[in-house]
Amino acid sequence: MPKAKFIEPMLLLRTDKLPEGPEWLVELKLDGYRSLAIKSAGKVQLRSRNDNDFNKRLSRHSERAGLDAR
Repeated sequence: MPKAKFIEPMLLLRTDKLPEGPEWLVELKLDGYRSLAIKSAGKVQLRSRNDNDFNKRLSRHSERAGLDAR
């Protein structure tokens, strides 16, 4: 099985009018960290949108979610 890898997330797009229709998904952007969880071979990596390691910084959150982020 191939190892999971980082995928660069879509960034915020500022607009005055939201698109409409069933093909659009709109999410609120709240202040804080945006992180990606990558699970591979039974381990979870927490990565920032710039591919920085968040495992230590967000270890408390991964533990609450029941993830092993070592």
